[in-house]
Amino acid sequence: MDSSSFDEDTITPGWVREIGEMSNPFQNVKLPMTSRILKYSLFLSNLLIFILGIVLMSAGFTVSAEYASANGLAELFQDNYTALPVFVGVAGVILSFVTFFGCWGVVKESTTMTLVYGILLTLTMISLLIAGVFGYLYRDAVDHYVEGQLSTSLKHWCHSNPEPWDSIQKSFKCCGITSPSDWSDKADDFKFWAYGYVHYHNGTHLNENDFPENPVPNSCCVEISDGCGLMKDANIHKDGCLAKLETNIGENLSYVAGAAVGISIFTLFGIILAFFLFRKYRERNYSNMD
Repeated sequence: MDSSSFDEDTITPGWVREIGEMSNPFQNVKLPMTSRILKYSLFLSNLLIFILGIVLMSAGFTVSAEYASANGLAELFQDNYTALPVFVGVAGVILSFVTFFGCWGVVKESTTMTLVYGILLTLTMISLLIAGVFGYLYRDAVDHYVEGQLSTSLKHWCHSNPEPWDSIQKSFKCCGITSPSDWSDKADDFKFWAYGYVHYHNGTHLNENDFPENPVPNSCCVEISDGCGLMKDANIHKDGCLAKLETNIGENLSYVAGAAVGISIFTLFGIILAFFLFRKYRERNYSNMD
């Protein structure tokens, strides 16, 4: 098929063409120089905003995917830290979609679509700004919240569902909350299970004399093997998970919140151009009606 057969009427939805055509009966009237400068400036800023929307979407969904699958954080913290990244990711999708109205309004010199674009971009900017501010405020509460959740989950550790702690300790190469001894001092259920494993587990190669003073899960071991955390002189990670989790969550929140605030500020430039150009289109329409 000849490439010349593809035109804007072919690839553009009919309802969009109708809006553009109905809202601009003066499309063939030449714009003054200042309006043309605004027009092409808005078109270029639109392309940049579209790219920034993709960046924002990637940032939000990447962080939320990390929390949801890789580190067991979503289950341990009950999705409290995935809400903001998901919201920001969705906002990035919306922002990229909104730029379509801006580009089409510029191409068609459509008063209506340029106004719609300015309004939608303003609403998106406000949403991103609020999300970014909440992200920074929430970051300040990370330390207290994370420590409380870790303490609660360690105290109620259950052998039937060890995955959250195992996943975190493997991913962050850590053990316990602040040190490996937390598994003996604060996790009674784990300690009872560990003793039972040594005494009653069939086929174990362990005996009572090998049992360490502070047993830990296998996920604490530098080189993981069956029962490695229940052996004396086991090679385990010495650092607690609290500091590493606080750093990871704090950095990710800062990353997502910073992207949201920074991009929302940049969109202000597009909003100003859109409303200025809308005004110029309207002035042209009125002057040609006289």
